[in-house]
Amino acid sequence: MNFDSVELGTIISHRKGLAFKSKDYKSTGHPVVRVSNFTSDSISTSDLKFVSDEIASQSKTVELRALDIVIATVGSWPSNPASIVGKTIMVPEALNGALLNQNSVRLRVLSDSLVDQEYLFYALKNQEFSDYLVSTAQGSANQASITIKDILKYQVPWPEESVRKNITSIIGNVRKKIELNTQTNQTLEQIAQAIFKSWFVDFEPVKAKIKTLASGGSAEDAELAAMSAISAKTLDELNSLKTSNPNAFNKLAQTAALFPAAMQNSELGEIPEGWEAKQLKDVIELAYGKALKKTDRVDGDVPVYGSGGLTGYHNQSLVEGPGIIVGRKGTVGSVYWEPKAFYPIDTVFYVKPRAGYSLKYCHLVLQNLGLKDMNTDAAVPGLNRDNAYRLDVITPTKGVMNLFKEIMQSLQSNVDANNTQSASLESLRDTLLPKLLSGEIDLTSEIIA
Repeated sequence: MNFDSVELGTIISHRKGLAFKSKDYKSTGHPVVRVSNFTSDSISTSDLKFVSDEIASQSKTVELRALDIVIATVGSWPSNPASIVGKTIMVPEALNGALLNQNSVRLRVLSDSLVDQEYLFYALKNQEFSDYLVSTAQGSANQASITIKDILKYQVPWPEESVRKNITSIIGNVRKKIELNTQTNQTLEQIAQAIFKSWFVDFEPVKAKIKTLASGGSAEDAELAAMSAISAKTLDELNSLKTSNPNAFNKLAQTAALFPAAMQNSELGEIPEGWEAKQLKDVIELAYGKALKKTDRVDGDVPVYGSGGLTGYHNQSLVEGPGIIVGRKGTVGSVYWEPKAFYPIDTVFYVKPRAGYSLKYCHLVLQNLGLKDMNTDAAVPGLNRDNAYRLDVITPTKGVMNLFKEIMQSLQSNVDANNTQSASLESLRDTLLPKLLSGEIDLTSEIIA
């Protein structure tokens, strides 16, 4: 069965983004979405710019709503898939009301139907649409652009309403599960960061013991205070845990016992007794990525990373993964975790932990060192490895380190399981979508809930 198609411009309204001035950007305020914020399907909130409420009130015409479709009208050619021209995303609920920057266009269905809006997104995520946009693009070897006129000419598969609902339900359920996995992984990463900060930056278990002893508490009271700091449980909750789940209570007590009850002086100031002040060079090696011709980045399934992110694919890896990528040129000090095999090029470092240090510990250390503020090159932003190596790192005793590694491995195994499931779901989605849009799978009989 072949579905009828309609010209995209006949079923949507569109609005180009505005060219906001860099001098108007602020650290807080009303969010502005740029093409550089686009992920494969959505928008990252990690590097948003903001403008004042006054400027926002003058820019209502480019306000975004959840489920809006946005297409990048400027970008790279297919050899750089991370920033390919015509990248198509859907605005998440979290950015409802954000403003759209230049080099992009917002699409909304004229019907105001949320089902049609979501269906249109799936119809435009088909490889056929991406190929169409690339085929109409113009530009130089390094940058491509597409016109809104060409975008609006695209013939969109537009079956009857019940079929559109079915396709939206099927693909939407897959997308929502992928989003849930992503959100879960973000929560797990926040937990990892919170534990790292509590233990190795704020020294909360140690300080809880010191405070309790200083106020006249017993050694047992000090251990309970540390257990409270580690678990975020009140003393009453700990007493209840001791009765309801003695194994969990005892494990928590063993964790608290690993932390000292005193501080010591060091060149970094006071640190927990028995811990050491080291330099980054003692904890990790920042290895240089390897040069790779652009013509070598167009085949295979191994992602190639530069300081700007994903730059293509290759048929062999330099790092088997998981691994950590640190921006050396351009995007200075960016820290990225790649769970799979990858090939880092010479604009980045990749991390090799020294003996006794886990990869996840190194990842969290690097995230807390302020590497993005260490640009040392005037012409092209750059991170000097020797300067980074001199940064101070506080390292705990072997017992604390081993326990932290165990906890991080448990969290990471859940992240990996979610990533594996998401990869399977993405493969299923990519297989189903063209078949659904072409009518190869018959959905005319009933609406799927």
